[in-house]
Amino acid sequence: MTKKIVFYFIMLGIMVCLVELLSFVIVQLVDRDDFFDSRDMVLARLNPADLAEFKAKSGDPVTGWRWHGPLVREEKNCLGETIEYHYDAAGARVHPWFDVAKTEVIVVGDSYTNGDEVSDSETFPARLSPLLGVSVANHGVGGYDPTQSLLNLQESISRYPQAKVVVMAIMYENLYR
Repeated sequence: MTKKIVFYFIMLGIMVCLVELLSFVIVQLVDRDDFFDSRDMVLARLNPADLAEFKAKSGDPVTGWRWHGPLVREEKNCLGETIEYHYDAAGARVHPWFDVAKTEVIVVGDSYTNGDEVSDSETFPARLSPLLGVSVANHGVGGYDPTQSLLNLQESISRYPQAKVVVMAIMYENLYR
């Protein structure tokens, strides 16, 4: 009985190796440089007018992109509800407890910090503000990695002379960017 089980495992291993080998050969026969490359399709959708609009609305020479304000933008969340995002001149997401002159905590990070898909008062920096009893600045930007978050902080920190604490909110997937 044991010999039969070992035989079946060996046969299964051989079959898996053959399938892997066949897949490798197929990928090598197809133009392997472009097999998983979709740049041409993406670049074909770009045009000068869209690039100019991106640069005007959200392009940033240091971090790559971020929202410039004062700005109110609307997007639908995953439930189909329209969410308004309010940003001040420096790109901080504005919430009811935010006061530039009294800000003691600055939070930088990615879309989780920014609060994508929730209202201004439901972001975690906005919720933190009344809990701590101080103004909290939300400088989260969707898609930012740790380096971009740090650069964003360096661009913005001079606006907050009362700041005592900086929180860099990094999600695990940001480390791979």
